[in-house]
Amino acid sequence: MTSTGNRAFLDFYAANNIIPVHQDLTDLENHLIRRNYLYQTLGMPPALFRGGDVIEFGPGTGDNAIATSFYGLNKYILVDGNPPSVRELNKRCEKGSIHAKTCKVIESDINAYRDDARYDVVLCEGLIPGQPQPKQFLDHVSSFCAPGGVVVFTTISYVSQLAEFCRRVFRPVIVADKSPFERQVTIASDIFRDHLATFGVSTRPIEDWVSDNILHDWLVSENQVFSVLDAIDIFGDRFQFHSSSPRFLTDDRWYKAVGRDSDTANDLVIQQYHTFSAMLLDYRVKLETINGAGLNKEWVTKLEDFSFQAYRGHLKICRERSYKSLGEFTDPLEGIAASLPPEMTATREGITDFVHGIRKVAAGDTYHKFGAFKSWWGRGQQYASFVRAT
Repeated sequence: MTSTGNRAFLDFYAANNIIPVHQDLTDLENHLIRRNYLYQTLGMPPALFRGGDVIEFGPGTGDNAIATSFYGLNKYILVDGNPPSVRELNKRCEKGSIHAKTCKVIESDINAYRDDARYDVVLCEGLIPGQPQPKQFLDHVSSFCAPGGVVVFTTISYVSQLAEFCRRVFRPVIVADKSPFERQVTIASDIFRDHLATFGVSTRPIEDWVSDNILHDWLVSENQVFSVLDAIDIFGDRFQFHSSSPRFLTDDRWYKAVGRDSDTANDLVIQQYHTFSAMLLDYRVKLETINGAGLNKEWVTKLEDFSFQAYRGHLKICRERSYKSLGEFTDPLEGIAASLPPEMTATREGITDFVHGIRKVAAGDTYHKFGAFKSWWGRGQQYASFVRAT
């Protein structure tokens, strides 16, 4: 089921009365460890949050806000336009689960939010890719960052999402009988449970994942995929790249040699992005493997072009809810598989098994097993932190 409005995420969530972003808090200590690792990877030690002012856009259930506020914030502003989320966030504030001297939940469409205050940290997780105008959206939320403050957000690329595009083309099977949304969630969960199990760890209910990534039409056009390079394009000199998860920037400059005419951190990202892009195709591939394979910019450009073609093919399949144009999706996948170096054999096997399997599904064999495809996942979304110029 898709929403009929044009507010990214909000209309779909409201139409189905869901908050599909729950985190597993049964082991709170592990949750805190994961979030602390994420923040420190982004160059944000605990002391940054202690007594700081933070604004978060789209906090959902507030599960992550518990970890963000663990060290005791001065002020925490939580902005969300989904009524079920607002109710859940207010409960957490009232129970004292969010540790801040001032904890305020504001129900608002993020694009319409206005505030004269500026914050030490601005958080916007899982929201920018999928917006009708992602660059303008990032420009808006980052405007609330104080000089010298940090804005944190997530990005995706055609390469990082390729494995999930493959899973989204199951949509014609899942929605074939036009069953209620709850039934579609069940069908999709049954299909992908074994796939998600290959990670060996789960931080999110499978029902939330399939609702948000398979059934939700959060990608419907070519301008909604938003990478870290897109962020640099919109930021210019106003914000400088700080760090990312996974980390990929190598800066071996001697600090005394750095001056006003030196390359900026943004320049270094642009220069090194091709290496990182190749890593996004398969989370199992390590940096030393990519370096050992000797992949160059020309190969990565070809990979990105094929991934973009596959993205367009997947949009067509999801829009038409049929496999009439399946070749437009599988042809670039086969191009990628044929070009992969020996160091990425597992990735090639995953792609090959998918192409073979989806053709079986299109022919009516909806119970086909996909072999190595089940364990092929890209790196999905990446986190990035940028510092505002002082």
